[in-house]
Amino acid sequence: MAEVYRRASNGMRATKVIAYHRVTQWALDDVAAIGAKRADAILAAHGRKWPEGEYGEHSDIEVVKGKLDRYVVLSDDRGLGAAMSIEFGRGPGTSSTWGEMDPVAPLRLAFSVPVDGRSIGPRMRDGRFRSNNRNNRR
Repeated sequence: MAEVYRRASNGMRATKVIAYHRVTQWALDDVAAIGAKRADAILAAHGRKWPEGEYGEHSDIEVVKGKLDRYVVLSDDRGLGAAMSIEFGRGPGTSSTWGEMDPVAPLRLAFSVPVDGRSIGPRMRDGRFRSNNRNNRR
């Protein structure tokens, strides 16, 4: 029978040892690169609908490497909040001079996250989402 340890010999938690493992880091690099490539294709396809220089040049997809994690970022060089509008859209009541806009959602579509606002997880009868954390359960 196998014996499972909570901590490694150096005192580090087993989950952290797995996260630092080079194979895990390579897998994170691959997932981030594939997601960034998909998001970039979605953003480029949407940018082709606009006249050149008007939309597509100001936002791009970047992969940022943290200590353990990888982040796929929709970057906005101008700093005008275009990345937020591209990902989530703008409603009709916004104070923007550009008016309302449907979300392009390149990041959510690239990683198969629902765009319509519905959650993937199960809900309880009162509409709240079920928590996997035992401390948050009632």
